Amino acid sequence: MKKIFFPLVCLAFFISSCKKSVSGGTLTAYINGTMETFNTNAVAELTSGGGAYKLAIGGSAGDPASTDQIYLAITGVNNIVPGNYSAVSASGDVAVMAYQKPGNIGYSADDHFNNPVKITISSISGSNVQGSFTGNLILVLGASSDSTKTITNGTFNVSLQ
Repeated sequence: MKKIFFPLVCLAFFISSCKKSVSGGTLTAYINGTMETFNTNAVAELTSGGGAYKLAIGGSAGDPASTDQIYLAITGVNNIVPGNYSAVSASGDVAVMAYQKPGNIGYSADDHFNNPVKITISSISGSNVQGSFTGNLILVLGASSDSTKTITNGTFNVSLQ
């Protein structure tokens, strides 16, 4: 549980710390078959240090305090470049995803790797990152009658901060 919950908390902190709205960023996905748009504060941050690299991407469907939010990240020992990243990786680079609903209801990657998180970076520059994502998430925080979320056809085109 701690292994799943920690990335959720880290990614939530990243997005909640983004105070300004960035125009032109798009982040969309189908959540259990329903299209959602997370364009409010849709941004990405690329960091490195100590031999580790991290690309964090996130946004919310509106006011972050009262709407759905989604967070993606790729972490590892290699520079983040265009390519495919997965929760199941032998390279040391791992993809994670979290989805949060109002009322402290949080979902994170299924640690049983049933349809593991996959993030594809199609383009990355000093100012923008584009790509797609999919995966299954399980309820890790709060109570909900919906214990899983299937994320499909996710796309992002966001500014790098």
